[in-house]
Amino acid sequence: MKKLLIILIVLPGVIFGQLNEKEILKKQASSMISRRQYEQANRIYEKIMEDYPVDASTAELFITNLMRMSKFDQAEEKLIQYNSILPDLAIMRLKLPILLGRGNFKEARKTALSFLNNNKGNIIFYHNIAQIFSQYRQNETAIEIYEMVRNIAKDDYLYIRELAQSYNNAGSYEKAIVEYFKLLEKQSGYSNYILNRLQTILQEDEKYIKTIKLESKDHPEPNARELYALCLAAIGEFEQALLQYDELDAEKLSTFARKMKIAGNLDVAELAYKRYLKKVKSPPKSANARIELAEALIMLNRFSDAKEMLLLVYNDKEIKKSNYKYRTKANRQCRELLADLVLREKGNEEEVISYLEEAKHYTFNQVERNEIEFKIINLLMLIENYEESKLRLANILKTEDPGSDTFKKGFLYSYLLAVFQKDAAADSLLGEIIINLPEDEAANDALLLANIIPEMNPDDVDKFLAAYRQKLIYRVDEAITLLQEMYDNSNNEEMLFLAGEWAREADKDDLAITFFSHQYKDEIIGEYAQLQLTEITADSKMKNEFLLSNPQSVFSPKFRMIIGH
Repeated sequence: MKKLLIILIVLPGVIFGQLNEKEILKKQASSMISRRQYEQANRIYEKIMEDYPVDASTAELFITNLMRMSKFDQAEEKLIQYNSILPDLAIMRLKLPILLGRGNFKEARKTALSFLNNNKGNIIFYHNIAQIFSQYRQNETAIEIYEMVRNIAKDDYLYIRELAQSYNNAGSYEKAIVEYFKLLEKQSGYSNYILNRLQTILQEDEKYIKTIKLESKDHPEPNARELYALCLAAIGEFEQALLQYDELDAEKLSTFARKMKIAGNLDVAELAYKRYLKKVKSPPKSANARIELAEALIMLNRFSDAKEMLLLVYNDKEIKKSNYKYRTKANRQCRELLADLVLREKGNEEEVISYLEEAKHYTFNQVERNEIEFKIINLLMLIENYEESKLRLANILKTEDPGSDTFKKGFLYSYLLAVFQKDAAADSLLGEIIINLPEDEAANDALLLANIIPEMNPDDVDKFLAAYRQKLIYRVDEAITLLQEMYDNSNNEEMLFLAGEWAREADKDDLAITFFSHQYKDEIIGEYAQLQLTEITADSKMKNEFLLSNPQSVFSPKFRMIIGH
C-alpha cells in the first residue's frame, strides 16, 4: 500500500515535468521564429518530435515552419512521415499550402474540393480551407468555397466579412459592396472598417458610388446612410453629402463638420457647421459649434467673420448661467480666440490681455487658470515687457510643487526670458527643458533656437530673436523683413528658406515662390526649396493640418530636418 502511494505521488510530478519541458521547448521555437531564426526553431521541433513522436501540434508547427522557409520538398516529406498522427483537417491545412507554394493551383483546388465534398457536415472546414486560398491570393477559389458553404448551410450571412474581402481582392467590387452592407446589418461595430473598404473601392472607380447608394437605401442599419454620405464626401460630392446629413441626426452632421475641418476641407466644414447650427437647440452645443466654426474661419483668414461668430458666444447669456457654465468650455475658448484675433489684426496688447484675464473666470480649475496665465506671460515676453513677464512667472511658480506640470512648464518661459535677455542661465535651463518637456512642441522650438543661435553671426542674433518674436505675434511681414536682412548681411541661406516658409504659412505664395526660387548653394536646402515649389499650389490641406496640430509652432518639420542636417 505504501509503495502504491509513492507511485501515485511521484507519477503526476514526472508527467507534469515532461509536459512542462515540451511547452518550454515550443515557446523557445516560437521565439526563434519571431526573430527569423528558422533553422534553430527546426532543430527544436526535431528534438520535440524525437521525444514526443505522436505530438500532432508540434508536427504541424514544424511543417509550417519549413514552408515558411520555402522548403516545400522537406515539408512534404515530413507531412508523409507524420501523416498517421495528424487529423484530416491538419493534413489539408498543410498539403494545400505545399501545393500552392509550388504554384500547383489547379491541383490544390481539386484536392480541396474533394476533401470538402467528403466533409459536407463540417462547416468550419470550409472556412479553414477558403482562408488558405485567400492567403495565396487565389480569391476565385476562396469565393467558390464560401459560396458553396452558404448553399450547404442555407445561410446568406455566413462568413460575410471573409467573402466581402475575397470579392474585393478579386476586383468584384459590386458583390463586395453588397457583402459589406450585409456585414453592417449584422455587426454595426464594423462601420469604420466598412467605410475604409468602400472608400478604397471608390479610389479604384468612382462609378461604384451608385452601388453604395443602392445598398444604403432602405438599409435597416441607421449608419448605412451616413456611410453613403461619407463616401460621397470621399469623391468630392460635398453638396450631395450634406443633403444626406440633412436627413440624419444633428450630431452626425457635427461629427462630419469636424472631420472636414481636420481634413482641411474648410469651406465644406463651414457649410456643415452652419447647417448644424440651424438644427441644434442646446445652448452649449451651439456655442461649441460656433467656436469650431470660428477656428475654421480663422484658418481661412476670414477674421471679421470669425469675430462675428465668436461675439455671438461672448454675448450669449444662456451659457453663462450656472446650469450651463460648467458643461462647456466655450466661454473660455471664445475669449482666448478673440484675444488671438486681436493679435492677428495687430490690435492693442492690453486688449489681448483683457480677453485672457476674462477667460480665467470661465476655467474649471487652477491648472486651467495657469495655462491662460502662461499665455499672458508669453505675450509680455514677446512684446519685450520682460519685467512684468518675470513677475507673473514667479507668482505662478512660488506655490507650485517642483514635480508638477505647471512647474515644469515654467522652465520653458524661464529659458526664453534668459535667451532674449542674453542671460547665462539659459544653458542650465535648456537641460531642464530636455528632461522635463521632451514632447512639448513649443519646447522643441526653443531647443531649435539653441542649435541655431550659436552658428549665427553675432550681429544677426538680435535680429533673429526679434524675427522669432514678431512671427509669434503674427507680425509676419516684419519677421520676414528681418530674415531677409540677415541673409543680405551674412548670406545665411537657412534664413532665406525660413522666410519662404513663413511667407507660405501666411498665404503669401508669390513671396514664398521668390524665396524658394533662389539658387541655393547648399544642396540640401536647395532640394527642400524645390520640393516646396512643387507643392506650393497643392499643399493647402497639408498646411492646414500642420497648423491645426501645431498652432504655436514657429518651425516646420522640413526646417527642423534642414537644421538637423
